[in-house]
Amino acid sequence: MAGFTLLQYDEGRKDWQDYIISKIRYSKICNQQRKIEKRLAECDIFWLTAVDVETDALKDTFDWRPYHVPRDSAQYYLSDYELNGRMVHIIRTQLTDMGMTPAASITTKAILQFSPKLIIMTGIAAGLDSEMKIGDVMIATRTWNYDCGKYSEVDVAGQKVVKLKPDGKTENLSEENMGMLQAFREHTTDLKL
Repeated sequence: MAGFTLLQYDEGRKDWQDYIISKIRYSKICNQQRKIEKRLAECDIFWLTAVDVETDALKDTFDWRPYHVPRDSAQYYLSDYELNGRMVHIIRTQLTDMGMTPAASITTKAILQFSPKLIIMTGIAAGLDSEMKIGDVMIATRTWNYDCGKYSEVDVAGQKVVKLKPDGKTENLSEENMGMLQAFREHTTDLKL
């Protein structure tokens, strides 16, 4: 449902007229902007890394060239890769900070700007397991989110201090997905849960 503005007409005042003129000017600028800015080409894969060691490993995998997006400070890189006779367009970037909020922000921008068919976040999982090798796929059966919480005043040695009270949350892999993984595991010896 579209909203609308009511203006009071008064011959002795010009504020209603100024308001209408400013809305028309704004609408013209928006229309000009849409004509100037072409939507960037869609990509097949948007690849995201969080730290330098992940980015460095990815740099050597494909032939990357810088890809500039107007009014976006993120550093993007583009690679075209032929797969089964079809060109696959890949765009990558590295987060400027670790955490769920920066990852969600850049991923949202990527979805709106590039319409990727697949989003990949490559990681080292903090060196989780010495048995893991480069190229292994790791699937988390339980995830933790410690980004949430609430600041509140607490009494510490007779003084009021503001502290963060974390509100950690866990999420388990759905039973449906766990069942698919178990079935897949029956057909391969490489999958570890």
